[in-house]
Amino acid sequence: MINGQDYYVRLKVSDGNGYYGTTKPLKIGRIALPQKHLSDNDVNLPANLNIYPNPFVEQINLDLTSSETSDCQWTVYDMTGKIVMNGSKAIEIGNNTLNIDASGLAIGLYTLSALVGSEKHDFRIVKNRF
Repeated sequence: MINGQDYYVRLKVSDGNGYYGTTKPLKIGRIALPQKHLSDNDVNLPANLNIYPNPFVEQINLDLTSSETSDCQWTVYDMTGKIVMNGSKAIEIGNNTLNIDASGLAIGLYTLSALVGSEKHDFRIVKNRF
């Protein structure tokens, strides 16, 4: 593939009696390669989040890696959409862990929403007995 080159396709058609023909060329696109590789210094990368254990018993751990300092605001919703827990923590550049004490929640299914900077991440989490 050549940068800036147009690419076309022709379709081969048949009338069912052995006659074949082709369509006019149809333009399918143009290759436009990036002019430079973006490094970590050129752009703020999105935060990488991981929640464990899931299912949980008493504590939810939220690991995240961030390329900038910001705040992480988290909210836990029950299945009716009611807020049952929330909080926030300052996030530093690099690896961060939030330990959320969820021992007061009833056994069941919840949604945890984490807002890191302007990025929202939603997770389904399950509280188990053991």
